[in-house]
Amino acid sequence: MKRTIARRPVIAIVALFASVAAVLLQSPAEARTSARDCSLARSAGRPVPSDCPGPVRRDTNRSQPRRTGQNRPVQPASPPAPRLRPQIVLAPSGGDATTLAQAYRLVEPGGSIHIRSGRYQISRLTINKPVRLIGDGARSARPVLQSAGPALLVDSETTIENLIIQSSQDGPIVQVNPGGAANILASEIRFEETESVLTDGDLTRHLVPAGAPLYLLGGRATVRDSAIGPGRVAGATVEVGDAILTIEASTIRGLLTAVMAHSGANITIRSGSIIRSRVTAISVESANVTLQIDGNTIETPTEHPAIRLIGEAAARITNNRFPNGYRLNWMLINGSEPAGPITGNVDGRGQPLLPPRALRAAPEGE
Repeated sequence: MKRTIARRPVIAIVALFASVAAVLLQSPAEARTSARDCSLARSAGRPVPSDCPGPVRRDTNRSQPRRTGQNRPVQPASPPAPRLRPQIVLAPSGGDATTLAQAYRLVEPGGSIHIRSGRYQISRLTINKPVRLIGDGARSARPVLQSAGPALLVDSETTIENLIIQSSQDGPIVQVNPGGAANILASEIRFEETESVLTDGDLTRHLVPAGAPLYLLGGRATVRDSAIGPGRVAGATVEVGDAILTIEASTIRGLLTAVMAHSGANITIRSGSIIRSRVTAISVESANVTLQIDGNTIETPTEHPAIRLIGEAAARITNNRFPNGYRLNWMLINGSEPAGPITGNVDGRGQPLLPPRALRAAPEGE
């Protein structure tokens, strides 16, 4: 009996240690109610165990993007487009814009950009709405649009007035594309020239980038009271397809040729223009070209033909002055010669020049 009573405290102590060990060895998942059970208890409306965390509170003051549809955020509104105006002033300071690209974005179709004296960098600006680019001030202080390559790509009606546009790199400076129209008035389009001494040491020559300052891929261009060139290949080139080039009271210069025409061109040169080249002044490279040259001065060295024509080209060459004489040189196509009157032309002393039928039709190089 005494032994039994003595053992009871021992048994109680062992049980206590066993309970503590069981609690210590219990896993975290067993030690507390799971998050899933807490959630089920709340959703079912049952009493929530005391060890369940409290409900998550959302910060209602924190701004959240508005969502529509399938939980997609609404993009913020774009800034409003600038208000277009009929007249924009381009100036180094104090105007509406400091670059031509900025001014072009601000002007409404059919409007004018007035350019104050200064030098402005430009690169491949596409003109696809009607606009007038007008240089303010005297002709001796015309604004300069400076480019390292093509400056203007003309896809719409564009007037260039009282400006100098020049480039230091190869390629056209003003390019007229199909559907475009360039009206060049009292302006100058030119390459920057560098001077180089030839190997014999007694002559110098001017080097200019390759290409033509005015280049027509279609559309039309009118050059009036302006100067185009020089260009290494040509001053003005009409390249393809139904393009119309009219030159009035202007000077066109090129190193190889001043005006070059390819297929489908319609070219008129009149009203006292000066066409000057170191080789051939006017070169027509296709038979289906209409050429009218009336009342101009055509200057080339005597050893080169002033005008080179392809047979059957419709050429009206009348009342022009050739200071160094001329030699019409054309290539025959099916035995045909250029069609159209070639009369009334004189040399530098005012003496009549023989009509081309009195000259020998010869391929180039003879």
